[in-house]
This record gives sequence, C-alpha cells and structure tokens, in this order.
Amino acid sequence: RVESDPRTLELYRAYLGPRGITSTLDAGIRLGGRLVGILCHEHEGAPRNWSHEEELFAGSLADLVAQTLQASQRRAVEEALSQSEEAYRSVVSVLAEGVMLVARDGTFATFNDSASRILGYSNEYLKTHRLDEVSWETVRADGSRLPIHDYPLSITFRTGQPVNDSVMGLRRTDGNWIWLSINTRPFDREPDGSIASVLVSFADITSRYAAERELRHNHILLSAITEVQA
Repeated sequence: RVESDPRTLELYRAYLGPRGITSTLDAGIRLGGRLVGILCHEHEGAPRNWSHEEELFAGSLADLVAQTLQASQRRAVEEALSQSEEAYRSVVSVLAEGVMLVARDGTFATFNDSASRILGYSNEYLKTHRLDEVSWETVRADGSRLPIHDYPLSITFRTGQPVNDSVMGLRRTDGNWIWLSINTRPFDREPDGSIASVLVSFADITSRYAAERELRHNHILLSAITEVQA
C-alpha cells in the first residue's frame, strides 16, 4: 500500500494521495548495468495486488524502453563518428604531407592524395596492393639498403612505440630518388594488446636534404683546403 510503504510514503503525500493512486508497479530501466529511469504503473481505487504476469509485462515494457534508448544512443554515436570521419578526411585531404593508415597485414586502410603523389603510385594501385607487394627501393640516410622490416612503421608495429623524424630515401616509379621525413604512431590495438594499425605521416624533404648534403660537402671541402694551406 503506497500510503504505508516507506519507499512511497513521501511521494504519496505530494503526488499519489491527492490523485487517488493506491498501488504502483515500478520497473527499472537499465542501460549498461546502470539505472537510468523507472517505468511507473499506477492504479486508482481499491489497493491492487499485482499478478506475476503483470510484473513480467512491466519488466518487458521497461526492457523495450531500454532497447529504444540504446538504439537512439547508438544512432547518435554513429552520427558523431560519421561527422568526425568527414572532418578528418576534409583536414587530411588538404595536407601537403602524406598521411596513411597501414593495417598489420600491410593493406593501406586509408591515405590522402598527397601520399600517392609523393610516393608516385596511383590511388587505385595503393588500394589494391599491400606494403610487401609494392616494389619499394629504399635506403637509409647513409645510403645503405633499408629492408622492409626496418621501416619506421615496422618498428612501431613491433615495439608499439612512435618513430619521429626518420629519414628514408625512396626510388619512385619514374626512377627519381626522393628523401622522406617520416613519423609513425600506433593507431589501434587488437584485443591481445598488439598493434592493429599504424598511422604514418611523411614529407618530401628532397630539396632540403640535398641542400644539407651540399652544405656538409662544402664544409668538408673548406676544411680540407684550410688544412692544405696551413
């Protein structure tokens, strides 16, 4: 009875009593194990003893409300993710730097136009080839051969650690060599904690690198001439 039950006594004085409500059947609405609301069934007139079937029905209605709320939340999350992805693509597409998301199996999950332009491969080619299927010819900063397992992204896959400002030489499909400054970051993880994908950004520093090498060469040459004159 709502007028004597301590759980409804305060509500009885302010709401239930003035409206002639003598019995209530409440069912909790839960999302993710958390109580987010209560579905209240009210009865006027003589006090009512709710049947087991009525209790089950009330619980089913509460579950239906919870499912509706959950679906609404899911749609809101999906819309937010969609908007975030569109914003991400809009920003990344105008970057002069190449940006790629590389999955563990070597597929290029996504990349911007600058990435394909710098590397010298078409978008379609990168979409249909994995990292180990591309005919890369790469060298370290000292000119020695750089195998694929020592690429900055390979190091990040193995260690889970980012790589910053790594310099790598790459021969494009047109035969020209370019120099890249590369940064990598873990992007996503598998359930076992291993890296699922790596975000790679790179800039073409060929002109700067050539100027730095020429400057070093001139410095060495000047030092040698100074020593000879001495």
